[in-house]
This record gives sequence, structure tokens and C-alpha cells, in this order.
Amino acid sequence: MMKDFMKLKLAGLVFLLVGLAFGLLIGSRFLRFGTSDESPQPLSSSTVIDTDTKNSGPVKPGKTASKPRLAVQVTESKRLTLDKIESAIQAALNESIYQRQEQVFFKISDSIDLADIPKALMMLEKRTEHQLRYGLFTRLLSRWAEAYPTRALSYAMSMSTSNQRNQAIQTVISAWARTDLTAATEWVKKMPAGQQRNQALSSIVRVMASDDPQKAFAFVDAMQTGRSRQDLYYNIFQQWAMKDPAAAAAATTKLPPRRDYIFSSIASQWASKDPEAAIAWVKSLPEGNRKRDAMRNMVYSLANANPKLAREFALSLPPGEIRNSALASVASQLANSDLPAAVAWVQQLPEGQAKQNALQNISYQWAQSDPRAAAACALSLSPGQAQNNLISAVASQWASTDRNAALAWAQTLPPGQARSHALENVVSDWASSDPQAAAEFVMKQQSGNAQNRMINSLCRQWASADPSAALVWADKLVAGQGRNQALQNVISEWANTDPKAASVYALALPAGNMRNQVISSVASQWSNSDAESAAAWVRELPPGPSQRDAARNVMYRLAGSNPKMAIEFVESLSSPQLQNEMIGNVASQWAYSDLAGAIAWVQKLPDGRGKANAISSISHAWASADPKGAAEYAQTLSEGNTRDNFMNNIASQWASSDPSAALAWASKLPEDKNRKSVIAGVVSGWAQNSPEEAARYVADLPAGEVQDAAAASVVSRWAHIDPQAAAAWVNNFSEGNLRDSSVQNVLSAWANTDPAGAAAWLQTFPSGKSRDMAVGSFVSSVSYTDPVMAAEWVETISDENLRRSRMENLAYNWLNNDEKAARTWIERSSLPDETKKRLLNRNR
Repeated sequence: MMKDFMKLKLAGLVFLLVGLAFGLLIGSRFLRFGTSDESPQPLSSSTVIDTDTKNSGPVKPGKTASKPRLAVQVTESKRLTLDKIESAIQAALNESIYQRQEQVFFKISDSIDLADIPKALMMLEKRTEHQLRYGLFTRLLSRWAEAYPTRALSYAMSMSTSNQRNQAIQTVISAWARTDLTAATEWVKKMPAGQQRNQALSSIVRVMASDDPQKAFAFVDAMQTGRSRQDLYYNIFQQWAMKDPAAAAAATTKLPPRRDYIFSSIASQWASKDPEAAIAWVKSLPEGNRKRDAMRNMVYSLANANPKLAREFALSLPPGEIRNSALASVASQLANSDLPAAVAWVQQLPEGQAKQNALQNISYQWAQSDPRAAAACALSLSPGQAQNNLISAVASQWASTDRNAALAWAQTLPPGQARSHALENVVSDWASSDPQAAAEFVMKQQSGNAQNRMINSLCRQWASADPSAALVWADKLVAGQGRNQALQNVISEWANTDPKAASVYALALPAGNMRNQVISSVASQWSNSDAESAAAWVRELPPGPSQRDAARNVMYRLAGSNPKMAIEFVESLSSPQLQNEMIGNVASQWAYSDLAGAIAWVQKLPDGRGKANAISSISHAWASADPKGAAEYAQTLSEGNTRDNFMNNIASQWASSDPSAALAWASKLPEDKNRKSVIAGVVSGWAQNSPEEAARYVADLPAGEVQDAAAASVVSRWAHIDPQAAAAWVNNFSEGNLRDSSVQNVLSAWANTDPAGAAAWLQTFPSGKSRDMAVGSFVSSVSYTDPVMAAEWVETISDENLRRSRMENLAYNWLNNDEKAARTWIERSSLPDETKKRLLNRNR
């Protein structure tokens, strides 16, 4: 292994020489963007820069921009010369407080002469620090684009990796739109369809809507239907709601169907301006996802604008997911302004999921302000997932302010999941400042899963700062799963900063599962920064599991940024099975950036498994944007699973936005086996927004398979939206399989948000098989969050086999969370002695 590492050093020397040659190319590249007879001269306090916006079509890299004409006044400031930029950047990076670091970056950005920006950008391109790549670089490019948009576009379009190129183009377009919206818009209109154009349009619409949302609405409305058009509405209404939420709310009647997320944005903005009016509007919305999501977002903003009113409103909501989420949002916002008040308010909430969520939300601030009090509160909770989460959060925050105290506290915790997570978080913080000392501590711990978790946490943190040192340490670990996982974590982090070097190391590993996993991880990380280069690397891998898994990780990014290259990548794969799978991935991602292009491509594919996967993959996007067109295409498909699945997806998507139209379409289908599932899909999509209306429709259907399938679809949706109402409806079902499965669906969903309410419903069930199945479902749901309640209920199951099965599952979960309490319960339970012995010796 160390010989391989020495090879890496030699490879690094080669890379260095190549880098020197590349530096010469960089210099010539700079000449194309930064020097010409129209390059800006050093500025004085009276300098006026003109920006060319006439005849500003798409600019090819290297082409000279035309003469500037739009005036932009620049004020005098202390200029920062190029030779001093590096030291200024390092001084900023040395700032430990994020806000101060940002202030320094702002000063650096404003202090660089406009004429020096191209060279400064070239310099920053070579840096890997996140703050520079996405902070200072973006600000400088934006400044340049405001003065010379076509020249800045040439530079942005010439960037080597797709991620950097796309981000740079969006930065330039946004800056250009702020200075000359008309010219920027005309340039974007000429871009080819795809993700890059969609993102550019988003920037245009955002700027347009900030000035005139109605104009922006008309602009988007005139576009062809498609996913890009759908997403643009959000930018408009977000800006509109900031200016005039009432007008924005009124304009929602003109929206195409399925725009529920827009209502959430309006509610959030309105609550910060006029809470009472926002509450009244949200209450007036019809029941369904739209109202729930709007209410959830409104409460978050309301808690910031009017905490008292937010608390009253949240407490007035009926028990369930929305109330739990609302109370957690109120707690979080209140903690930002008045932590003691937030702590006092949360502690007086009744026990249950709502209180647990609220405690989790204030744990960050509480652990920073008073970690001992937060720790005491965590230990006072009943053992379970909620306590584990709070203990983990406290340990993480406490370690950032007083690591020794946090470590001492974590070591006093009883063995179990909570202690393991607490120590893991402390070690992670420790590794950021002194990884060697943290490593010594970790290796002194008892071997096992807990130590492995600490090793993984240590390696991830260490590798983010010094992958070479972390790799050397991890390589010396005892062979086994712990060492393999540690190496994977190191190489994965390494791939974030230097994917080429990480890829060389990955290929040098001995063949086996470890190597395959590392290669897959490198491909995944590499694709985040440069999908094209990652795909080129994966294409050269030998066929087999490593290429298959790596291709899956790369394809998601590549298909979204460059679908044509993704197709070429798929065609280069030697495995037909992998090709068929990847075709579906390409279609799925392409459909969201260029639906028309994806559809045209899919329709031309040869019949077979690949085309079937692609048709299924585009169904969601197609049915969302153009359900009628999708339905017409469905009629051209041959009978079979591909056609059936495509029609079912259309039914669900169409009904979520326009149930009447979807039902009219479904009712005209021929009487066959697929008609039943299509109608069930329509009802399922309908229930997503209006479960009561969907339930009334189902009740009027003739008894039989179609009604049963439709009823099951409604219950599945309704149980997650309003389990109490769903339970009331299920109570009217006749005894049988449909009622039993529906009861279990409702209990599984209800127990996650309001276990007390679910338990109260269970109390009404008469003894028998149906009740046993219902209790078994309830126990499975609450065994993670409230094992004590689960233990009380599991003993009431009359069927012996079902009772033992649920008791064993409960025991396994409980042992992982609170071993001491679990062992006590196991010893006193009615389980057979042999089973008890096996469970009690499990962790020995």
C-alpha cells in the first residue's frame, strides 16, 4: 500500500510539470478576455465605464466584444494590486469567524481594479477553497459582467468544467440583466434548450419580477409548456409576494394547475408583512397539500414576525404532522431571539412528538448557550430516538465550545446508541483541530461498532484538511471492515478536493469489494465538480461492478448538465443491461431540463428494455407539464407493462392538478385490467390534495375490485395528511382484507406523528385477528420512538406467533437505543427462556 502511495508522489511531480505548461496556456487564455484596445483602464473617482449591450447575441470565446455604451459609475476606493491579492486572501481565510471572513472578502472584491479582474479570476480558478470558488470569485465575475457582459460571458463559457461553467454563466446573466434586461433576455432566448438555458431564464425572470412581476408572469406565460416554464413561476411569485402578497394571492387563479409550492411562498412572505391577513388567507384554502404546505411555511415566517401569535396559532392546530412541524418552527425561531423563553415554552409542552421535535430544533442554540442544562434535559427524556437525537446535538455543539467538558460528559453516558453518537460528534470536532490527538483517543476505545463510527468520523474530518496524513493513518489500521470504511471515507473526502489524485489511488487498490466501493465514491464526488471528466474516467474502467456503480453515480449529474454527452457515455458501455438502466437515467434527468428534447430522443429509441425504462422515466415530468400530450402518446404504445406503468403515472400526476380531466380520460379507457389501476392512480393523485373529495367519489363507485383499489389509494394518501379523518372513514369499511390493510396504513402513519391519538383509536377495536394485526402495526411504528409504549401494547396481542415476532423486533430496536432498559424488559417479558438468552447475549 505504501509503495502505491510513493507512486502517487511521483505522479504528483508529473502533474506539477504539466501544471507549469498549463500555466502558459492560462496566460494566453487571459489575453482573450483581459487585453484589447477596449479593455478598461485603471479607474479614478470620475471614471465612467461603458458596457456594450447592442447586438449582444451569444458570444463565442475569443471573439472581441463591441464598444460599450451603458454608463455605470464607479466610486474611488483603495485599490488592491495583483501581487497583494494572495496575501489578502490568506488573511481572510485565517479569520475564524465566518461573518468577519465575509466582510474581508467583500473588501477584497471591491478593492480590485476592474482591469485586473480577469487575472484575479484566473488566479481564483486554481484555488479549491469553497469560500473562494463560490464567494469571492462570484462577486468579481459579477462586477466584471456589470461593466462588460459580453466579455464576461466569453470567459464564463470557456471554463473547463460544466459545473463551474454553468454557475459562471448564471452569475454573468444575473449581473447583465440588472444593467440591461432587454439585451440579456434576447441573448438567453437564443441559447439552445437545456439546463443551462433554463437556469439563465431563471436569472432573467428573477430580475424581471423584482421590478414588474406582472410583466414577468406574462413573459413566462407566453413560453411553451415544459418543466422549465413550471419552475419559473416560483421566482415570479416569490418576488411578487414580497411586494404585494394580496395581489400575488389573487393572481394564483391564473396559474396552471399543480403549483402548490407557490402558495407556500406567498404564505411565508405574507406572514412577515401582515400575519392576520396571511392566516385568514391560508385558512380559506381548500384542504389538501396546498393548504398544509402553505400553513407550514407561514408558521415559520410568523414565528419571526409575531412569536406570540405564532405560538397561539400553532397550539390551536389539531394533533398531527402539521401541528408538530408548526410547534418546532415556532421553537426554532423563538430560540434565535429569546433562548430562555424558547426553552421555558418548549419544556411546558405536553409530552409527545411535537415536544421532541421542538427540543431538537432548539438544541443548537441551547447547547451553545448552556450545554449543561441542555444535557440535563436530554437525559431527562424517555429513552428512545428523540433522546438520542438531542444527546447527539448537545455533544456536537458543546464540543465546539468546550471539547474537554463535552468529552467528559459523553463518556459518562451508558453504553448504547446515544453514547456512540455523542462520542462520534466530539471526535469529529476534535479532528478538525488536532487529528493526531483525536486518533490516539479513538484507538484506546473498545473495538466494535462504536469505535468504528468514531474512526469514520475522524477520517472524514481529517481528510477534508489533510487527506495524505489521514490516508497514511487509515492504511495502518487492522485489516477488516473498520479499516475499509475508514479508507473509503478518506478517499471520498480527498475526491472533493483532488479527484484525479484520488482516482489514481483508487485504481491502485487490490481488486475486490473495497476497491469497487472506493471507485464508486470517487466517481460520485468527482461528478459534483466536473461530470464530464468523471464520466471520461468511468468510461475507461474495465466492465464489471466497479464501472456499473460508478456509472450510476456519474450519470445523474452528467445527464442533467450535458444529456448529449450522457448519451455518448451510455453508448460506450459494453454491458447491455447497464446500458438499458442508464438510458432510463438519462431520460429522467433530461426531461427536467428539456422535456421536448427528451421526448423526441425517447421516441426514436429502438424497442426494448432500454426504451421501456426511458418511457417510464419521463412519465412524471411529461404528465406534470403536458398530461394530454402524454395521454395521447400512451395510446400509441403496445399493450404491456410499459404502457400500463406509463398510464398509471399519467393518472396520478394529472389527477393531482386536474382530477376532473383525469377522470374524464380514465372513464373513456376500454374495460380491461389496466383500467382498474388507472382509476386507482387517478384517485391517489386526487387524494394528495383533496382526500375528502376523493373519498366521496370512491364511495359512489360500484362495489368490486375497482372500488377496493381506489379506496386503498385514498387511505394510503389520507393517512399521511390527516390520520384522524382517514381513521373515521376506515371505520365505515366492512370487515375484510381491505379494512385490515387500511387500518394498518392509518396506524403506521398516525403513530409517527401522534402516537397517543393512534393508541386511543386502537382502544376502540374489539378483540380478534383484525385487532392483533392493527396492534402489530402500531408496535412496529412506535418501537423506535417510544419503546415503553410499544412494550405495553405488544403484550396485548392474542396471537402467540405474531406477539413473539413483534416482541423480538422491539427487543432488537430497544437494545440499540437503551440497552439497560431493554435488558430489564426482556428479562421480565413473556418471551421463552431460549429467546431471552439469545437476545441478552446478542451484544456480549
